[in-house]
Amino acid sequence: MKIAIDGTACTGKSTFLKQLQIMSLPVIVGDYYEHCNRFPILKDKFANTDHKNIYTFYLTNKSIDGYIHDRCPISNIIYDWIIKILNGNMSIDEGLSMVNKYKDLLYPEGWFVIIWVTEEDEDIVINRMKQRNNGIDIFTAEYIRVQNQMFREVAKVFNFPLFVKRELLNADMHLQTLSLLIPIIRNSPIIYQMGEREIKTKPANDAGSDLTVSSNVVLLIGKLNQVCLLERVYIPKGFMGLIKERSSAAKKMGLSVVGGVIDAEYMGPLTVAVTVMKDSIVWLGDSIVQIVFIPIVKGNFCNCNVQGFATLRGENGWGSTGGYCNDAQ
Repeated sequence: MKIAIDGTACTGKSTFLKQLQIMSLPVIVGDYYEHCNRFPILKDKFANTDHKNIYTFYLTNKSIDGYIHDRCPISNIIYDWIIKILNGNMSIDEGLSMVNKYKDLLYPEGWFVIIWVTEEDEDIVINRMKQRNNGIDIFTAEYIRVQNQMFREVAKVFNFPLFVKRELLNADMHLQTLSLLIPIIRNSPIIYQMGEREIKTKPANDAGSDLTVSSNVVLLIGKLNQVCLLERVYIPKGFMGLIKERSSAAKKMGLSVVGGVIDAEYMGPLTVAVTVMKDSIVWLGDSIVQIVFIPIVKGNFCNCNVQGFATLRGENGWGSTGGYCNDAQ
């Protein structure tokens, strides 16, 4: 299956895809702007039918199964209608009806598409477009509104997931998008950094991945201390996360994690309860705990009679295997 993030311009799609590249996910970065830089003849595709058709073929031909793309070929058709609406050659109602009229022909078979639109202040979006200055965007509120309407209709007609960008909620939208992407790409857990700090990586063979403290915290002896973390996680079904103390923190302050089990598909903030054997202060960005991802094996429960069923160990428990040099201990 081919995957794409599409929708209203300047909502952060390209930035998000570059973040996914850093996370070693299969991504093809590049939209109409980059394609025009490579093939200048495409700049007049809205006025030249041949160039529009060639660009649609180019988008289809360069797409790769299993990869996340910056837009899918349907976007080329939608933007043609958006430009007609802005130029007064088509009403918004006609544009919306075109999506429904040609839905059987437009449906991107073999694609999983996520749509992003924005409800931010239009001046904020226009300012972002001016800053990136790609030579393609139209710096008007109508341009933003028409895109939002058209791509909402696309999401509705084709039943695509729709995410709405609002001020200060980028991270939540990114995380929800990730939750849909990851199970399709690969069945493995993902750690996602909340905020602008760089994600810490560890050697490939290390069991755990370090998590970072989100604010300064005083840890007291005899108290169950709550520590909030910067990261969130996406854990697919079949896995669990286990937060454990880092060995360095255990050595320096006698830190122990209480609990620490994170269930599959939990996507909220991570908070860990810890105890210490020495009053300590941890600072924003410190790493005192780590998370280990573990495959889950479910046991089968049954009502049964085990009389006559024996094992070598039987009911021998604590200390039954020895372990002390002096039996008196």
